[in-house]
Amino acid sequence: MIVREIAPVFKVTGAGVQYHTIAWEIRLVRDYADMSRRAAEHVLEALRRRPDLLLGAVTGDSPREMYRRLARAWATSPRRFARLRVIAMDEWTGLPRGHEATCEAFVRKEIVGPLRVARSR
Repeated sequence: MIVREIAPVFKVTGAGVQYHTIAWEIRLVRDYADMSRRAAEHVLEALRRRPDLLLGAVTGDSPREMYRRLARAWATSPRRFARLRVIAMDEWTGLPRGHEATCEAFVRKEIVGPLRVARSR
């Protein structure tokens, strides 16, 4: 089952506010493995279309298997990830920089390290 929703998006520019819409799809999947496989395939397809893709990385258990699948894809085709860029989308407050429970540490361990993303990216 696929549910499609159109959502308004506002973008502030130097010339004012631009308005456009984006389409969201909600897909029901069989299980966690199916979700992870589909999500990894989606990222790999986006990376194929745009080699310098900026991946907005979220943390936690939900995306973990997707990141592992991306790491396995890197092992078979590392050049595909040569220009990938990563930005962490969240962070805990109150933890010292470098603490193993930070989102930054998660991103380094689960994404940046396995995909060999240079610090500059």
